[in-house]
Amino acid sequence: MSDPKRIYLQPECCADPDTGRMWCEDQDPEECEEGKAWTEYVRADRVKALEELVSHCWVHSDYENCGYRKMTTEQKKIFDSLTIELKF
Repeated sequence: MSDPKRIYLQPECCADPDTGRMWCEDQDPEECEEGKAWTEYVRADRVKALEELVSHCWVHSDYENCGYRKMTTEQKKIFDSLTIELKF
């Protein structure tokens, strides 16, 4: 069995005082009574692969920044943080 690609950490408000916060491998963990979302964590090897892919796209793109003008604000933040060291 392989490790899950993502895991989820229960909101702090829902933590059991004796055992702390629960982890969950399901994509739809049980809902928090206060409506707060579970925190999603992604395996480091998958993040590294994404960083390498973005890097590759930036370096090998026929136009600057892989269509940066059409990215959402969040996509721009991620792209900027991953490519800042590549810019010269």
